[in-house]
Amino acid sequence: MWWRASGSTEWTPGHELLVHIGDGENAALEELSWGAADGSSCAVGFSPGMAECRGHRRTGGGDVLEIRGELSGEPVNSPDSGDARHHAFDTEIEDVTGRRPSEPLRVLIDDGSGVAPSWLAWRDRTGDSCSIVLRSAGPAGNADVTRMVTEVWASAEYDEVDEVAANLIEEAPSKWFAPHDRASLEFQFSRPVTVDHYLLTSANDAPDRDPAAWVLRGSLNGHLWRTLDTRSHQSFTARHETRTYRIAAPAAYHCYRLDIVGNNGSPHLQLETVRFFAPVNGFTGYRRRAGHAPHAYRGSCAAPQAPDIPMDPLPDGFPDRRGKRLSRFPGTEVPTSFDRALPALPKDGDVMTGGHRMWAGESLRRQSLTSLNDAFTLKHFGFDDLVLIRNHDRRPLWWSSDFSPGDWRRKTRGSGVSDVTLRPDGDLVAHDENGVPLRSTGTADRGVVLLEVRDDGDVVLLNGAGEIVWHTDTATTDVPRPPSPIARGDRMLVGQSLADQSLTSPNGRYVLVHDHQHAGTFLYGPRGRITRWFYLVPSMYPDPFGTRLVLEEDGLFLRWSKDEADGVDVRGVRKAWDSLTTPNFPFHPRQVVLRDSGDLEMLDSDGEVMWRNGYKRDSDKFAKSSNRRRPETNRKRAAAASGLPRLPATPNVPVIRTDFSDDDAWYRVKTGIGRGTPDGFEANVSYVDDPAFTGMTSTDLLESEVDRAEHAIMLVVDEITIHSPEHPILVVDLGSEPDPDDDWAGVPAGRSFRAVPHAIQEIENNLSLANADWEDFADHLDDDGVRRDT
Repeated sequence: MWWRASGSTEWTPGHELLVHIGDGENAALEELSWGAADGSSCAVGFSPGMAECRGHRRTGGGDVLEIRGELSGEPVNSPDSGDARHHAFDTEIEDVTGRRPSEPLRVLIDDGSGVAPSWLAWRDRTGDSCSIVLRSAGPAGNADVTRMVTEVWASAEYDEVDEVAANLIEEAPSKWFAPHDRASLEFQFSRPVTVDHYLLTSANDAPDRDPAAWVLRGSLNGHLWRTLDTRSHQSFTARHETRTYRIAAPAAYHCYRLDIVGNNGSPHLQLETVRFFAPVNGFTGYRRRAGHAPHAYRGSCAAPQAPDIPMDPLPDGFPDRRGKRLSRFPGTEVPTSFDRALPALPKDGDVMTGGHRMWAGESLRRQSLTSLNDAFTLKHFGFDDLVLIRNHDRRPLWWSSDFSPGDWRRKTRGSGVSDVTLRPDGDLVAHDENGVPLRSTGTADRGVVLLEVRDDGDVVLLNGAGEIVWHTDTATTDVPRPPSPIARGDRMLVGQSLADQSLTSPNGRYVLVHDHQHAGTFLYGPRGRITRWFYLVPSMYPDPFGTRLVLEEDGLFLRWSKDEADGVDVRGVRKAWDSLTTPNFPFHPRQVVLRDSGDLEMLDSDGEVMWRNGYKRDSDKFAKSSNRRRPETNRKRAAAASGLPRLPATPNVPVIRTDFSDDDAWYRVKTGIGRGTPDGFEANVSYVDDPAFTGMTSTDLLESEVDRAEHAIMLVVDEITIHSPEHPILVVDLGSEPDPDDDWAGVPAGRSFRAVPHAIQEIENNLSLANADWEDFADHLDDDGVRRDT
């Protein structure tokens, strides 16, 4: 085959085109077209006898090519059945008379691109024609089964700047970075999946960090592995280049593991994406005999069988995420009559967050469960996993970590657990912030369907028959009630309180927690990050853990539980409440509600919002205090100016790199931004590291479809940032659209100031959530125009 670019006169030799279509003998084709999942397509017409062909091709990148070819060698009637590029289908047709079997169909098309066809159409010399689209075992027939990955683990990653293993399966521009020249990755699927090829994409910079040698393994249980593919002396020719690697003997595995054993010379490793693809298992389409109407045409083929090769433990020297036995939650396992295949207990409607139960598949992240009688609360503290509290006196009855009961109120550091999940297999497992399991109850495959906090103080795991499988063994007859009812769900009513409990927005993205650790109330947003804080108790009170957050007829107050019996009212402590109310509160609140937007609102008896996120309705900041986005008419992104690259949509505030002269400086900037505060606050940012934005100014970026509807600011790492010792970042206000309904004139985009990287956390959190105004930062810069104080 030869090809030439549109408008060119020079032909360039290309890869040979292998074609076989037929039910035994190769059909005498007149026309053939096909396309692939990468967007490429090709169409050719053949001369009689198929001695020559002419056609055109569009590449995955959109380039248009003219192609021609000449027959090389003798035609082969039947391709090798062991060829991975070859598909053999059992077929059926359906017409007005019904369905009936048809002749087997064999298909092989290889154009040298390394990307398998996803559809094809042809017409032969007899006038018969056909068009089919191939399907795979993935969801909805999609060959890309990467979306079925439920967990990604890495032996090393760069968490400080969010270059973690989970980025490998994301659509957004990002990468995985490891500070070693060898590393291992594991991809856990929701069920066993057959993969016949996988794709690796090089990252944005530093070619010497590209993997050069690796082994791909598959496993059903994470303990015994079969080698599927071994590569060495590999390299990428460009940045963001995707290469395809085929598995010679595919079979279904629950977990795939990529052990990278060498790179191209750097002490570090990186990749942009890893994607997995299932083999073809059938097709759907139509077939038309010459002179007849078309009829439905379908095909299927058997799934590949596992090779007769033993599975073995990992070789010595490779990190094994499961080699260390998980620490067990303290508790007691109970023998039961039935362990497996039990029907689930009936749910009494939707489970309300903050209720007394958690079902298999659900998680706690800074959230709490409270017994029906309000006497006991099981709370996830993050670093301390779980603590069972008796609400009357705040006494811990059970704890999952190895600290003493006397230390539980003072402990300020711990394991960094991100969630506690009752897995579908019935095991209660605590994970760290990277999803690595740390502790479990060891109750997998025992039929567990729910966790329940009981009125007697016992926390139990129940199977589908209602039998106790495991419990904390903390039942007691001493069950005093707390001073006031506990708030649950997404709201607090008059007379209710929070004392180490939580509220959760209906969509589960935001959690309001009364926290003993900091003696305050904190709002956690997506990914468990603190996005707002309220009601801190002043240092004049030496034991801040005795407070309760209570909604009363005249406002929301922190009460000092320890002194309430003596009539002491802590509402007079100004720092405990002045961010919320005053003694002359102008309305009588009936409820406090946590919204899906992350807004905390106080409503009167008519349901009117009278206070939101720290601002009363009569405040000039009230109108701008909501996290809700502007109406849909204002959400449209402006079209990018001609010739400018389009900024990708990012889930968090974009940090856009426009200077690529110093990679080390770029990493110092990201490390500074990623440095959280001792209280757990982090900047919610997404990094845009694409050379297409080299040299662009903030004005250029504002014309590149920046998403003003989703973000309040953008952050630009430009030449000044890269080459200045303190790396001051340009903070650019994206403005806001006018909203006549709220009498809001809007703010034009483009205002800016600079801030050192470690100051970005405070700026991003407060401006994104409208905790502060632009002027609160822009009017308080150092003499050189840089914000440094945090």
